Amino acid sequence: MPPRAAIVVPTCNRPEVTRRCLQGILEQELTDFELVVIDDCSTDDTDAMLQQFAANHPNLRVDIFRNERNIGANPSRNRGIAATTAPLVCFLDCDSIPEPQWLRAILAPFDDHKVGAVNGIVVDVPPRNVFELTLKGNHRVHGTTHEKYNGRSNATNRRNSRKPVTTGGKTNGAMTRTLTSFATRPVVPANQTPSQYDGKA
Repeated sequence: MPPRAAIVVPTCNRPEVTRRCLQGILEQELTDFELVVIDDCSTDDTDAMLQQFAANHPNLRVDIFRNERNIGANPSRNRGIAATTAPLVCFLDCDSIPEPQWLRAILAPFDDHKVGAVNGIVVDVPPRNVFELTLKGNHRVHGTTHEKYNGRSNATNRRNSRKPVTTGGKTNGAMTRTLTSFATRPVVPANQTPSQYDGKA
């Protein structure tokens, strides 16, 4: 029986931040998920770290794949999509640390069968030095034109409609750099398979 959701994490040459991301995944309150990690042809010890992680957690449903060449984050995500049969696919960047309630909160809107996708928001980590202070907030490329952008779930799209809806579940999903986004299958054009789609269309 497939898990309720798959968490797909692409990474490349970032073993330390990836380790913190994976630790956050381990601490999720909701445990009905599969973890799919795509190593995008790292040249450092990322692969060894991932293999050790899998060995240290034999009860965790985890699949680790290594690209033969560096293909980028979006094609790596598509490889993760192709590797799972879970009905919901969650994308989490390797430099994001999910809070324990992250997966439970972000999946809650999908109880409504009309919800097709959910975006989480970013919570800034307090800057530790002047350099980090200069970068504070500059990763909020998502933005929003929706009426409610107050730390709750936003940009939740109903199937067959471009009109966003606002849900009530809090989705403070990441403690660091990037937005975490979620989508139901399929997430590639209908006339292409994940292996054909490079994520740039």
